[in-house]
Amino acid sequence: MKYSISAFLFASFSFTALASDGYDHADALRACRPPDFPASVRREGRDGTVTVRYLLDEQGAVTDARIAVSSGERALDEAAMAAGRACKLPPVQRAGYAVRAWVSVQYVFMLPAKNEYISALRAGAQQGDPKAAGELAAMRLKFIWTVPGWSEKDAVTLLAAAAAHDADAAMELGRYHARNRRSEAALNAYEAAAELGHMKAGYELGRIYSRAPFEDHAKAFRWYLQGAEAGDPAAQRAAAQAYVLGKGVAKNVDEALRWANAAAAQGDVPSMLLLAREYQNRNGKYYRPDQAIRLFADAAEQGNVEAQYAMGFLNFSGEGMPRDRKAAWDYWLKAAEQGHERSQYALYFYLKDLDPAASQRWLQQAAAFGYAPAQTAMGSRIHNQQPDAAKDKEMVEWYRKAAAQGNPTALNNLGDCYETGRGVPMDLMEAKRWYEQAVAKNSDIGLVSLGGLAEHEKRYEEALKFYTRAADTGFAQGLYEQARLLEEGMGTQADKPRAFQSYLKAAEKGNRQAMRRLIRVYEAGELGQKADAAAARAWQDKLAARPTL
Repeated sequence: MKYSISAFLFASFSFTALASDGYDHADALRACRPPDFPASVRREGRDGTVTVRYLLDEQGAVTDARIAVSSGERALDEAAMAAGRACKLPPVQRAGYAVRAWVSVQYVFMLPAKNEYISALRAGAQQGDPKAAGELAAMRLKFIWTVPGWSEKDAVTLLAAAAAHDADAAMELGRYHARNRRSEAALNAYEAAAELGHMKAGYELGRIYSRAPFEDHAKAFRWYLQGAEAGDPAAQRAAAQAYVLGKGVAKNVDEALRWANAAAAQGDVPSMLLLAREYQNRNGKYYRPDQAIRLFADAAEQGNVEAQYAMGFLNFSGEGMPRDRKAAWDYWLKAAEQGHERSQYALYFYLKDLDPAASQRWLQQAAAFGYAPAQTAMGSRIHNQQPDAAKDKEMVEWYRKAAAQGNPTALNNLGDCYETGRGVPMDLMEAKRWYEQAVAKNSDIGLVSLGGLAEHEKRYEEALKFYTRAADTGFAQGLYEQARLLEEGMGTQADKPRAFQSYLKAAEKGNRQAMRRLIRVYEAGELGQKADAAAARAWQDKLAARPTL
C-alpha cells in the first residue's frame, strides 16, 4: 500500500502536506520538524526537490526511508531522509485496522532569492491580474508560508475572485475544496473551469459524479468524454474504463481500446495496463499476447508495481513467453520492495521450498501491509497446528483483519473457530453467522461448513442441500460430502450409483478422502462396482503422489 504526500519548504521552512488515496494527515506533518537546509548547499546557491518514501508501521512510526527521486544533492537528500525518520504520523487504516504502508513525501528546498517570484505574483494580484492572483492564492493554500495578516480565508477569497475569469484559478479552487471534502463547492469550481475551457476539468467532474453524494454515472461519463476529446489522458483512461465496465454508457470494447490507446500514446501507464489486460483476454477479439507482454514490460520498466507483478506471473507461468523463474523472481522482488502486497505474497509461495524462512518473512510483510489473503494464511498456519491458547488468539485476530475486508476464507475460518471453540468461546449460532457471510461471498467451503453444522445437528436433508450446492460448482469437498450422504441414505434415499459418481469426480479433482474411498470400493467391489485390483492400485499410486497439505 502506498500513499503520496507533498511537503514544501521555503525560506521560512514551514510546510504542509497534500495527501491522496485516503491518507490525509497534513496537521500531523506540520507538527513534524522540517528538514534543515544544509548550509554547505545553501552557501553555493543550490537548491532542489527530494521525494522520499517512508515505511510507516502499524503505530505510525517511520521504520524505513528511501530516496524515490533524488535532488541531485546528497546533503539535501540526507536532510530530507533524517527529517522523516524523526516524525510519527497516524497509521494508515485498512478496513478499520492499522497496517504498514509506504508514504511518499516531497520536500522542496527553495533559496530565499526565489521568493522574489512570490513578490512579483503579489504585485500582479494587487494590480488585478487574475492569473497572478489565482497562482498566489493557490500557493498560499498549498504550501503555507508565513504572510503576516493574510489568513487562509483571505487566500480563498482571492482565489474565488480569480476563478471567475481564469480557468487555472478555477481548477485550483476546485482542488482546494476537494481536499477539504467540500464536494458541492468543488463541483461548482470545476464546472466554472470547464466553462473557461480547462482541459482537465472534465476528468475532475467525472470523478465527482461517479460517487456519492452526486452519483450519476451517465453524467460522469459525459464529462469524462468531454475531457477525453480535449486530449486529457486521465479523462481518456476514465472513458475507456467506463466503456469496459458499461458504467454510464453501453459496453463497447472497440471504444474502450480507442481511448486507452490515445491515453497510452501520451505515456499514461494505467492505460497501458488496461490495454495489456484486454490483449490478454483469450476470449476477446483483441487477444494479442505479444502486445500484452510488450505493454506490461514497458510499464514495468517505468516502475509500475502492477506491471512488475504481471511480468513476474508471465515469466513464472511461461504464458506467451519462455518460462524464466529467475526473471519472475526479479520482477516480484522489485514490486515487493515497493510494498506491493501481491508480489510479497507471490514470493511467499515462490520461496516455500527454496527458503522457508524468507518465505515466511514475505508472508508476514504482506499480512502487515494489510493483504487479506496473506492475513488469512497467517491465521491458517496457526490453525493447522495443535491448539495453543496464546497462538489461537493471534490466529483469530488475523482472521478478523482479513474478514473485515470480506475475504471468504477468513470468514469461513472464523466460523470454524466459533464452532470448535478455538481462540473464542464456542458458539454455534455465531459460527453459522460467519459461515453465512462466507457463502454470501460465493465461498464453496462456506457451503460445506454450513452443511457440516446442519449434519452435526442431525438436520440431514438441509445438510445434503448445502453439500449439493457446493458439489454443483465442482467443488471437490462438496462432491465428497454429497457422495457420503448419498451412500448412507442420510437426508434422502440411498443412491449408490450416484454416490460413486460423486466420489469419482471428487477424486479426479484431487480430494484425498474420495481417493481413499475409491480404493476400498475397487478392492471390495462396493457401490455397484466390480472388484478391480488394478484400479485400486492406480488410485493408491495417485494418492501417494498427491502432496499432503
